[in-house]
Order: sequence, then C-alpha cells, then structure tokens
Amino acid sequence: MLTSPLQLEASYIKELHFLMKDHPKDLKPVENPAVKVSVKAARKTDDPLHWSFELNVGFDEATAAKMPFEFTLVMLGFFKVNEKYPAEQAEKLANTNGPAVLYSATREVIASLTGRNGYSPLVLPTVTFIHATGDQIKEKPRSQRMPRVIRKRG
Repeated sequence: MLTSPLQLEASYIKELHFLMKDHPKDLKPVENPAVKVSVKAARKTDDPLHWSFELNVGFDEATAAKMPFEFTLVMLGFFKVNEKYPAEQAEKLANTNGPAVLYSATREVIASLTGRNGYSPLVLPTVTFIHATGDQIKEKPRSQRMPRVIRKRG
C-alpha cells in the first residue's frame, strides 16, 4: 500500500442540522434516498499545494418531504499535495480525492446519527468526484441516478 500524495491536514464539521419530523412507528429500513452534494474548492494563492474543500450534503426538497427526518451536513477539509507529485496533475488529484475523503466521513456521521433515532442507519450512496465527459454521460432513470454533485470555485 502506498501513501496518497494528497494528505488530509485537518477536517471538521462546520454545520450539522438534524431534525426528526415524527417518532418512528416501525423499524423498517429507510430506502436509499436521493441526496444532493455540493463542493466548494479553494487553493491557497501563496502555496498552490494547499487546498481546502467545503462539502455540503443533504436531501433535495422532493426527497426531504418524504423522509421521517431531514439533515444538512457541511464538512470542511484542508489538504496538501506532496511537492514531488507532478504539478500538472495536482489539481485533478485534489479535486477528485479531497471531496471523496470528506464524503466518506460524512457518510459515517449520517449513518451513526440516523441509526440512533429509531430507524435503520441511512447509508448514503457512494459517489465519484471524477468528472465524466461527453459520451461517457448517459441519462438514467431518476431512481438509478447518483446524487448530484455541484462544484463551486471559492
């Protein structure tokens, strides 16, 4: 196993909102609902090897209306690309792996939080932060789509 050229220096939960709308009536598992994911990325101007990401995860409005609970979680992470890593690939490395690390932590927080409230834990679907292009993108029925990932430059 090799150490990744992108290292997490620090991360924390910036915002966490969780609301139980009603008491559980049964312990049926919650279906994997659609979630929306947005990412804000920033690179230090004086040190281009340092990156920060703000990951925002929650239900879209249609899904939130059907769920017995609602949540929003905003996670911040600070990363450094190894100085030996090829400079022309550093941006892709950071933009792909930085948000993925934060999303993984977010999945665990949400599973733990929802599993302690009378429902089975909600395990968010896995996502990719690799950008597909042109003919790689094929429209799928809404029930088979991955969560929407919105990228914002900060």
